[in-house]
Amino acid sequence: MIFAHFQELRRVHPTAHIRVYVEANMSWISASQLEVMILRANVPKLEFVRKDTARFDRVGVWTGEDSKQMYALRLLEALRFRNMRCAPTLISNQPKENLKLLVEQLKQFRRVVTQSKVSPHALPKVTLTGKSPGKKDDFVLALGIVVHYMTESKNDLHFMRWCDAMGYALS
Repeated sequence: MIFAHFQELRRVHPTAHIRVYVEANMSWISASQLEVMILRANVPKLEFVRKDTARFDRVGVWTGEDSKQMYALRLLEALRFRNMRCAPTLISNQPKENLKLLVEQLKQFRRVVTQSKVSPHALPKVTLTGKSPGKKDDFVLALGIVVHYMTESKNDLHFMRWCDAMGYALS
C-alpha cells in the first residue's frame, strides 16, 4: 500500500521533490526500516526528513507533548492566515473519505485550559488537542508536522538556495 502511494504521487507529480515525515515515537528503527524499504523501490526525488531530538541523524520526527503544541500552533497560524490550500487531486486510497476525516478531525481540535491543582496562583496550562475519547487526530497531527517543518524550511536560507539551484518553486 505504501509503495503504491509513492508510485501514485510520482505519477501525478513527476517532477516534484517529495519530503517524507515519519512519526518516530514508537521506534526510530521502524522509521529507518521504512526509509530503506521505500528507497529500494527507486522512487526518484524522495527525501526522508531527519528531525532526531537526540541528534543521531535518525529518520523521523518526534511528537511529544511540546512538539504537538508547536505543530498545532503552526497549523493554527497557517489556517488563520489562509496559507494553505488543498491540492486538486488528493493522493489517497480513499480521497473523498480521507478528506472528510481530515475536516472532521480539524473540527474537533480545540484549546483546553487547565488550572493548576497545586497552586491557585499558578498560571493555567493551555494546550491544543484533537484527542477525544474514541476519536483519532492522526491526519491533523500529520498536517501540523508538514506545515511546521515546511514553514521552518522556507525560513532556512540554505534550503531556499538548494530549491533555487534545483529549479523548485515553493508556493
